[in-house]
Amino acid sequence: MGNPYVYKIINKNNEFYFGVRWSYEGTPNTDLWKNYFTSSSLIKKIISKEGIDFFTPIIIKVFENKEDALKLEYDLIKENFNKQECLNRALGKCTIWDETLRKKVSESVKKLWKNEEYRLRGSMKSSGINNHNFKINPWRNVNSDIKSWKLVVEIYKDSIIEKWDFSVYGFGRAFLVKKYGIAQGTARSFIKLMKNNWNPLLDSDFLLFLNQDTRVS
Repeated sequence: MGNPYVYKIINKNNEFYFGVRWSYEGTPNTDLWKNYFTSSSLIKKIISKEGIDFFTPIIIKVFENKEDALKLEYDLIKENFNKQECLNRALGKCTIWDETLRKKVSESVKKLWKNEEYRLRGSMKSSGINNHNFKINPWRNVNSDIKSWKLVVEIYKDSIIEKWDFSVYGFGRAFLVKKYGIAQGTARSFIKLMKNNWNPLLDSDFLLFLNQDTRVS
């Protein structure tokens, strides 16, 4: 098994993409851009149109473990994420859910659940008590960003035309926030709605919301 490595690819428009790789045979030099062409659906789409020679691959660093490789990938993407030339749509592959981390999270949840106040707050939230947003549409959430929701029709049309797949890595909150400048809460709610086949153009309450200057109480 080859050593984990962090790479960067740059295209002829000076756009770039950072990635990490750890499950492969051979060496980084015999793997990157020979057997492996990223997991990004966006990069694959560009390659299908322009060809693999449109990008130049660079191996940034080789590691002994994937944790260190993931950290460098995250740091590089975070540093460059807001640049127009950066093609990354999410902040790396993030957390490695190994058995140690799963156990740690499980123990933390069990510890919280022993707290009676924590259980009470959860029960009240689920029942709607003191929850002003209980069972209301997300665009009517008291904390929602109106300007972001006003852009949702445009985003929805783009998602249909470009055939976005929200189950695929890369089409997440960070992608929407970067591409359209919307609030993270709006991005999260929009993705959840889209996974349930929501169409804003057929939602009477959402259309009413779009034509209002303020929320309906």
